[in-house]
Amino acid sequence: MQLEAAAETYSSWFTDGADRLHEKQALSKWLTTRAVEFDESAKRLTVGFVATAEHTNFMERVHGGLVGSMLDEAASIAGVCMVGWKRFRGTVDGRVSFLKPVAPGHLVAKATLLRETTRLLFVEAELFGPQGDLCAKGGSLIAIAPAD
Repeated sequence: MQLEAAAETYSSWFTDGADRLHEKQALSKWLTTRAVEFDESAKRLTVGFVATAEHTNFMERVHGGLVGSMLDEAASIAGVCMVGWKRFRGTVDGRVSFLKPVAPGHLVAKATLLRETTRLLFVEAELFGPQGDLCAKGGSLIAIAPAD
């Protein structure tokens, strides 16, 4: 399912896409967050980023804190797509495993909902480098309000 259709189903806030996201969230704009696709059956969101020299550390690799932010960004947007803005509360716990340095360029994150309870979403995210190699994995525990 393309993100636009998922947005209509899951969250009217996301209908305007990246421009609206960037308007609401400066970090999303700086990270160049672009939602690419939402697969409803797999409960998976694909998000794109463009990492430039300003996102790198002294070793000319994407800064680890930003890698964690990209994983959290993907997990959070997936959470909004799953439950909508009215129920979404934010990340309450996150972890990152750095598997290899991330080179600047076009990056892709995939966030998958693993489990939903009445108050929490368990989301796993993976970040792929410009060559398509898995560079980092993370998990987010996202608080949500109970369903009406």
